[in-house]
Amino acid sequence: MVCGHARSHLLSSPGDYTGWLYTVWGLIMTIGGALILLVMTMGKGWRERAEEREAHAMQKEIMAP
Repeated sequence: MVCGHARSHLLSSPGDYTGWLYTVWGLIMTIGGALILLVMTMGKGWRERAEEREAHAMQKEIMAP
């Protein structure tokens, strides 16, 4: 909603803001897509390591007097 409102003001204002608007928007989309691919490829390993750390911490907690 906020992005749409800002976009409408930029498009109606004088000057060459639309080129930069779409350039920045394209960069945001590219970075977001890259982060999604990163999580898709690395997420399983991250989750397994986190579960191992959690199980290890629970084991220490149970063993501590």
